[in-house]
Amino acid sequence: MTEKKVLLSNETGMHARPAGQFVKLAQKYQSQVSLVFGEKKANGKSVMSLLTLGLQKDSEFLLQVDGADESEALAALVQLVESQFQVAPTT
Repeated sequence: MTEKKVLLSNETGMHARPAGQFVKLAQKYQSQVSLVFGEKKANGKSVMSLLTLGLQKDSEFLLQVDGADESEALAALVQLVESQFQVAPTT
């Protein structure tokens, strides 16, 4: 398992559109993807699960990826979040 702390810096936080972008990208990988925020843990391949975290601008969460392509998946998902969901990484 690989993991990294990520800062959500886009103005609107993790609402439906960025959550959808995140899930769409996460689903391209075989690895399991989880986000941990406070005491909550969400499935990174489920929009509804992500929305339950209540991530807002400047929220820091732990991104955990576990599986055969974990390094590639982690790098792509971090890039997506750090780009403020403006540029989808190439996969």
